[in-house]
Amino acid sequence: MASVSRTAQAVEPDLNEFEGRTPVELIGGTTFPRIGQLSYMLTLPPFGFYWFQLSTEAEAPPWSIAQAGPGLELLTFVVREGLVLEGAVRLSLE
Repeated sequence: MASVSRTAQAVEPDLNEFEGRTPVELIGGTTFPRIGQLSYMLTLPPFGFYWFQLSTEAEAPPWSIAQAGPGLELLTFVVREGLVLEGAVRLSLE
C-alpha cells in the first residue's frame, strides 16, 4: 500500500480472505494486529507506504489481543477551585 498524497490518508482495505494472518512490515519487521473479519484500518503517512508479509506464523502484538475479564476504567474529573462536594455526590465520587 502506498500514498502519493502530501497528507496522511486513512485506508480500509478488505482483507477478509486473509483472516487469521498477521501483517509483518518488511522494512522494520514490526508486527501489526491480526487480520479479522472486519475491514483493516490503517493510516498511511504522507508519501509513505507499507510493505507487508501476511504471516500465518508470526504472533500479533500483545496489546492488540483482547483480554478476558473486566478492564480497568479510568475516569478524569476536573474540579474547580472552591467546589465543595457533600452528601451522596461526595460518596459517589469517593
